[in-house]
Order: sequence, then structure tokens, then C-alpha cells
Amino acid sequence: MTWSGSLGDNLKNAPSKAAFYLSRTTEYYSLHAETYAKTKAPWTDRTGNARSGLGSAWSANISAEHAKFEIDIYHRVPYGIWLEVKYNGKFSIINKTVNIEGNKFFKTANQVMAKMFGGS
Repeated sequence: MTWSGSLGDNLKNAPSKAAFYLSRTTEYYSLHAETYAKTKAPWTDRTGNARSGLGSAWSANISAEHAKFEIDIYHRVPYGIWLEVKYNGKFSIINKTVNIEGNKFFKTANQVMAKMFGGS
């Protein structure tokens, strides 16, 4: 089967367009997650190191066989793990950030794909 016209052109360019838009979406939510974690962290700063030590990184690995989009949110201070687990996670921010910002990321990614390929 051969596609012609604008539908064929759109389908031919779809993988690279989808990769581009999903990469930008991943980058945006990585930065947004870091900001969320820094502003919503429930602990009281004594030195400011823990809050300023929250970070994020993103990657987009795309090939003909697969696409992988990843956001990491992390502590840069050695005691960051204790802020996450001590007192049954009372001061945890990483999991909360992943849950809240992750849902926003997937909603936006689905909207991007629906807009490109149709659907809801």
C-alpha cells in the first residue's frame, strides 16, 4: 500500500516530529520537576544546601526500533536519602514530585501524540 498526498507526507515525517516534540516535552518537565521539588520540599533549610542540591536531568534516546524518554530527579547532598526515608518519608519530596509532575508529563505527552496522530 502506498500513501500519497499530505497524509503520506505526514506519516513519513511523523517519527522525527514526534521525537522532537516529545524530547522538548521531556526537557520542559525535567526543569519543571526540579523547580517543583525545590519550592515544595517540606523541610526547613538550615544551610540551603539540601534545597539547592535538588537536581534533574533528562534524556531522549530515539532509534528506528524504540524511543525512550527519561527524567531523573535527585539529591546532590549525601544526606538527601535521609530526607526521603527518615520518619516514614515525612520530609520526602522525590516521590511526591515524580507522582505529580509525572502525571502532568504523561498527560502532555498524550496530548502531543493525539494532536499529531488524531485521537483524544
